[in-house]
Amino acid sequence: MSALHAFLDLPVTWLTMGVCTITFPANRVDIAIDKGAFDTMFYGSLLDLANEVKANVKTYLDQVVRVLKPDGQVVMRAVAAVWFIVAEPLERSGVGVKVLGEQGGLLYHE
Repeated sequence: MSALHAFLDLPVTWLTMGVCTITFPANRVDIAIDKGAFDTMFYGSLLDLANEVKANVKTYLDQVVRVLKPDGQVVMRAVAAVWFIVAEPLERSGVGVKVLGEQGGLLYHE
């Protein structure tokens, strides 16, 4: 990304990290945007999730909530019908959730 966008000469630092091992300090991020990473964690039946899937999803959501500022926001775009999996843990963390769209819509929290 750095080389691709170098011509823009923006004061941007591009970082690479796993979504389950976010290295930012707590309460650091204003907005987190997920455009497909969440979908990649799922395999098998959504009605009978593998323990590995459950553990990865929990770690991912814990990391996102940890790095968000108190008034931060997360926007997720997912193809899978996974809102029921995401909404409950986020709400337990004190994050308000709105599902926008019927299928494969956006998950937004305020």
